[in-house]
Amino acid sequence: MAASLKGFLATTLVTGFALALSVPGCGSDKGGGGPPSNFGGGGGTGGDDSGLGGAAGSGANGSGICLLNNCHTNAECEGCSYGRTKCDVANTRCVACFKKTDCKAGEQCTSFGACAPEDLSCPADGSGTPTISCKKDADCAACDPMHQVCDTATSKCVACVNGNTQNCTGNQGCGATGKCEDKCPANCSSDTDCGKCELGGTVAKACNNHVCAECSPTKPCGTGMECSGGKCIKPCGAAGAEGTDCKTDAECYGCGNSASPETWKCKMPINGGDHGTCSHPAKGCTDLLSSGAVLPAPFDSVTNTCSSDTDCAGVSMDVNIGKFIRDLVGGSEINLGIKKVKIQDAIQKFPMNACASIEILDGKKCGVCVPCNGDEDCKPIELDPLVKDLFKGDPLMQLASAFLMDLLFGKGEKHQLHMQCEEIAGGYGVCLPCANPLSGCGAGSGGNTTTSGKCDHDKCTTGGALDPKCGVCEAAICAVDIYCCTTGWDDLCVAEVAALCNSPCQDPACTSHTACETGAAMKKSCNTCTLAVCNHDPSCCDAQSGQWSQKCVDYVMKDPTIKPECGGACGKTPCGTHSECVTGAALPETCTDCTKAICAKDKFCCKTSGDPPGKWDLICVDEADSEPLCPLCPKK
Repeated sequence: MAASLKGFLATTLVTGFALALSVPGCGSDKGGGGPPSNFGGGGGTGGDDSGLGGAAGSGANGSGICLLNNCHTNAECEGCSYGRTKCDVANTRCVACFKKTDCKAGEQCTSFGACAPEDLSCPADGSGTPTISCKKDADCAACDPMHQVCDTATSKCVACVNGNTQNCTGNQGCGATGKCEDKCPANCSSDTDCGKCELGGTVAKACNNHVCAECSPTKPCGTGMECSGGKCIKPCGAAGAEGTDCKTDAECYGCGNSASPETWKCKMPINGGDHGTCSHPAKGCTDLLSSGAVLPAPFDSVTNTCSSDTDCAGVSMDVNIGKFIRDLVGGSEINLGIKKVKIQDAIQKFPMNACASIEILDGKKCGVCVPCNGDEDCKPIELDPLVKDLFKGDPLMQLASAFLMDLLFGKGEKHQLHMQCEEIAGGYGVCLPCANPLSGCGAGSGGNTTTSGKCDHDKCTTGGALDPKCGVCEAAICAVDIYCCTTGWDDLCVAEVAALCNSPCQDPACTSHTACETGAAMKKSCNTCTLAVCNHDPSCCDAQSGQWSQKCVDYVMKDPTIKPECGGACGKTPCGTHSECVTGAALPETCTDCTKAICAKDKFCCKTSGDPPGKWDLICVDEADSEPLCPLCPKK
């Protein structure tokens, strides 16, 4: 797990990732022109975001649910309108007919299971896009299921329009081109890709390591918070510091169980100094465990002591996954149209097999069993085995399960809630939901560590996915961003070479000048700094008509959201007994531009004399890591 110490609000585990998911209805007839006798729909204008199918409650006849393009049994089509009450299991599609005799006189049974007038056809081009013009949905009745809605603004048959998402699954919305698109895409390349990913009270509109999240290098958190695995959390210690180092008690409020009345304190050195360590005020290990201040609920009820991980083998905590699901759907039940089904408790044991060393104010350390040391300890929660508990004893269990999975995952075959390890003090953490719990967010948390990349191009050029075996740098990148080794090595992967491997790619556009100097346009892929700058202002990376002008330099040096991503972008060779990137003795203020910048705001880092002298501790390292005038520090 990254060494940055993560804070945690105890309520997150219980309520912090609710998804306010709308449930479209099956049977809206809004928009468009009137339907033929056996086919209708909501095309064209206005109306609510419902339609003929999708992940719906009651259908037009109010008889049940309608998973129009994601069914597995006839029961999942009973609520669909216009006779589409049979499930074509092979194509997971609710249809009105399998043969002509299923339709009325004068109608044909199209190859897509719709009853349409015999003289109606839907020719398409080589890509499968209909070439006919339409004025109403009825004109599209003979088209394939993803082109049965008329967009009256363009006269084209499409999958959906604003107000009619009949053909989309429950986790989708309608895109600008009339196609059904996941509200939260499985992968992203920029923040723009996540523009519609809203998860109840949590907004996941940032692209972090190719996954939609709450924050990212280009969408940092607010003051006093830090981005951990794409999630804004209150740190334990100075914001961003890679340790429990602190200057004030307030910087320790994110440690342990923040809901406990026993808050952590910033313990200063006995012989003086203004940099301390976040510690718990307990007088001994017994007090520490009985106070409930080590772990947030519900993990605070487990108080097993340990001296090594071996002592924690077999230790676990019961966690209510049913509560997670109730928060996800925004209520205690789901409406199937014919009945509301209650989402019940489903208990799953979470292992607590890591032994953490907790420091208390008198200098002692206590060993406590905790859930995780890294994201790899927080495996995804498989929902399918929990269905019998989630809907225990309800005769509509199977329908409720199908409805729920469509709502959350659409046609996705893996039904998992993803967790990450949020460090809350002293190198230990708890397993908590990702910012977008339907996608993996940390190294190993996605449940997919199988790579498919090759070694057919350099790590400094974009191309196909690379294999971790290609080199140490590639392995480091794939450990935190599996996309680069399963899908493609894009600009973001190239930028991560500088951030994670401390070896910037030697592209002339990246080496002719630093980001703190004006000159020719740079590239997004130079490093995470240029990526942040050019996402904000593309002209800084426009090789044809742009340049790296003074405004681009100002973004690096002054912009409050971009500067934190530009640590090391302009750094010179370090001096002194150690690098500015590691802890050690205080460094002379006149050593480099970096030490001048750090010591101008934190004299402790450069206090080389006195009693006691200062030191270049983790707070100083973090300050250097976010200062453009300091050398590039390798990420952990």
